[in-house]
Amino acid sequence: MKKYYFFFFLIILFSCHHGYGQEYNYSVKLKLKPQTDKSYLATEDAQMKSLTSKHGVTIRQTMPSGPRSTPELLSYYTLTGPSSMSKESKESFIKDFLATGKFEDEVFEYGISHTNYCTNPVSVNDPDFKNSHGWALKMIQAPCAWSITTGNQNVLIGIADTDFRTTHEDFQNKFASVNGVVSGGHHHGTMVSSVAAAATNNGNGIAGIGYNSRIAAHRINHWINANGDASANGTDIEAAILNLFQMGVPIINVSWSMTGLTIQQAEQITQGGTTLVLAGGNNNLSAYHSLIATVPGVIVVSSVNSNNMHGPTGHARNQWIDICAPGWGIRVAGGNSNSHYVTENGTSVAAPFVSGTIALMLSVAPWLTPAEIENTLKSTANPIADASSFPGQLGAGRLNTYEAVYSVTPRITGPDVVCPGSTATYTLNNAPNLPVTWTGSKMTPQNNTPETSKTFTASLLSGNGWVKAWVTVNGMQVEIANKTIQVGTPTGSISAPYDLTCNCQVSQIYVNSSYKFYAENIPAGLSPNDIEWELILPPPYNSRIPMYAGYSPTISFDNSGSHTLRMRWRGPCGFSSYAVKPLDLINIYPSMVVAYPNPASDILNIEIDSEALKQSNINAKDVTFDIRLYNRLGNLLRQANTQGNTVQFNVLNLPDGIYYLHIYDEVNSMPKIQQIIVKH
Repeated sequence: MKKYYFFFFLIILFSCHHGYGQEYNYSVKLKLKPQTDKSYLATEDAQMKSLTSKHGVTIRQTMPSGPRSTPELLSYYTLTGPSSMSKESKESFIKDFLATGKFEDEVFEYGISHTNYCTNPVSVNDPDFKNSHGWALKMIQAPCAWSITTGNQNVLIGIADTDFRTTHEDFQNKFASVNGVVSGGHHHGTMVSSVAAAATNNGNGIAGIGYNSRIAAHRINHWINANGDASANGTDIEAAILNLFQMGVPIINVSWSMTGLTIQQAEQITQGGTTLVLAGGNNNLSAYHSLIATVPGVIVVSSVNSNNMHGPTGHARNQWIDICAPGWGIRVAGGNSNSHYVTENGTSVAAPFVSGTIALMLSVAPWLTPAEIENTLKSTANPIADASSFPGQLGAGRLNTYEAVYSVTPRITGPDVVCPGSTATYTLNNAPNLPVTWTGSKMTPQNNTPETSKTFTASLLSGNGWVKAWVTVNGMQVEIANKTIQVGTPTGSISAPYDLTCNCQVSQIYVNSSYKFYAENIPAGLSPNDIEWELILPPPYNSRIPMYAGYSPTISFDNSGSHTLRMRWRGPCGFSSYAVKPLDLINIYPSMVVAYPNPASDILNIEIDSEALKQSNINAKDVTFDIRLYNRLGNLLRQANTQGNTVQFNVLNLPDGIYYLHIYDEVNSMPKIQQIIVKH
């Protein structure tokens, strides 16, 4: 019996933009039966070549020949056809190849696996993000992560460090608390905190990975040594960590070479719900934190540079490293003034990229344990360019904030459109191990039982609705995911009118002219009979003119006044409601002026018509005429006022085409309009 197995290969992209239109081939793998002729190659077999030609597929030996190619590995062959192959075609070519008797019955079918794509990265206005200093946040795809969440100010990042310049321009409202005594005056803590949670999109300096997350700072009693660096006793570092843990801070960043913690203390902290993020050290021989590095939820961080390479940094590389993050040439807030910034190197600034990422993760999934956080960061890490030079020494790879946040964000899957009165089932992906309750608008859950999938009944009335999933965290009900639902066929929209002469959108439309309109926000591929248009004429006509004109009808207008154009389309739930576009048709008729020559090539003369004035009982000397020239787009090009004198408009530089004179006379509220032709 034929057996199918499924293999998935990973396509890794470092950009957060989706590449559309890529075609992926359909491939299967077959295993060659043992052959008497040990030199046999299926790729050279005439029968196989005939079959590849017949079915339009290719065949290759899966494992290239080489010094490590065992007979077992060389027995596999990959057959590839176009992605457009029908199910019947796939089955047919597999059947024919198996019928040769050369292959085992097992069929290994490849699939496609993708990393997650981001099409809407958050735009950031901080100067040192927009310039070359922003490379680090872009490398870890922070703007894409921020498209999912910009963090929660109630998620605190504990920073156990030196001093903190809380008045810095990039720290406004960013410190939830500051504890510990002021000692040596070193601003290492300022630098570390700015990477983790500097104010983002405030137009100042840098952007912090944690965005809206805030800082719980704890000063470590320290002194400045002969090298200008800060030094501290292990007992003081330990005290700062334990105090932050007692405060219930979920993340503690320690950018120091030691913690003072025993393995039992580290276990108690992580089991208590706090993740420890530790800087791995700035020397390639550094082996800091080895005592507690294996505790689940303790994350030791080394670094990469802007080329995604670790080697040039010279930073820690050993079996204790869990992950790497940008740590070379990092722009940070400085302590010399409230607008001071410096560029730093070191795992001290790499670690807070990880801490800020964890804060974003907890803002969408507050139930995550430190061990789950560590596993997620590792499973979503990207390869490091020179990782092969340091096998087993750089952890899981380089931090990818977007992938980490995306992979823990709960999402509701299910139909986007539901017909009135029908039922639909929605499932919560990335659901926590907690009771999940559901609510809806225009969607009613069929029961109140907590579960990760829920069946809803749609309202009998069409319109926009939603479903939401909730859990209780720390005694508070928290919305963790929502999905917008369209009940009934959604209403489309109608474009602005297109002038057929210039094939451009216009804001004014005139009688005795034709214009094209487009149906928008409806699916492609509909039959013309599935799109209905209707033109409602103004009084005294008051008639409706039905049309079945597909996506883009051309409509001629014979009457002035207020018209209404309507469009609806037939979807999975019948016809949608009408999309409505009001149209005011402007009449063109002689006014109290004479314009000549018409067509005009250089100077257009405009004179008051004395006979028309007499008939209207208007004295030209008592009225100021406002004369305006518009193009077909409704753009005002020329304007002049007169009380009877001739007005001249220079049209030499205007393109050939149709224009309109609007004449306002202070007596009538609506202008008189004349059509002018410019032709050179």
